[in-house]
Amino acid sequence: MLKRQHFYWVEKIYTDAVIRMLPAIAKTGITPNQVTILNMLNGLLILVLIWQQQYILSALLIQLYLVLDILDGNLARYRQLSSRLGAILDNMGDRFFYNAVIVVIGIATKTDWMWIGFFLLAHNLHAALATYYIVPRIRKMEDFKRFAVKQWLMDRGYILGMDLSSQDLIMSVLLVTPWRTTIVPIVAWFYLLDLVFRLIELWRNR
Repeated sequence: MLKRQHFYWVEKIYTDAVIRMLPAIAKTGITPNQVTILNMLNGLLILVLIWQQQYILSALLIQLYLVLDILDGNLARYRQLSSRLGAILDNMGDRFFYNAVIVVIGIATKTDWMWIGFFLLAHNLHAALATYYIVPRIRKMEDFKRFAVKQWLMDRGYILGMDLSSQDLIMSVLLVTPWRTTIVPIVAWFYLLDLVFRLIELWRNR
């Protein structure tokens, strides 16, 4: 039923929990697209709450966003209801939310616009290169060699790196602390460093 065998560690925790809940959720008749639309509304609510500086509730709903984001795809496969529309809605919703939430956090915490721009560049460059350049080339290599720690974790089903679930964790933890003003630069640097690391790893296998 799982589409993948390797997960980022935060993603893995929630995926395992969602998989255990799937039989019960499937009996309710809720469809994957309904979950996706509900999560898009949740994303808009999060943006409003952060703008209003309701940081604790925002942090909790960000974690709910991650759970629902994992649920819709797994529910679609479990109930065999996968559709192109669902995939498009899910992807568009995530692209909008994960860019917009950092912009709103940046504005709410009076972060310099330079950092917000840096995040938008690093985040979207990371997504584009990983999807259309790095991953396709790795799949074509029969014996792709990762750095030692990454390979050790991969052998155990975990991916070491920066992803959307990691962004969720950083935002949720720091939003409820006085260090919320560091969210934008921290997330931006993590995306950029992870991208550089992955490119080096790819090029050393050429």
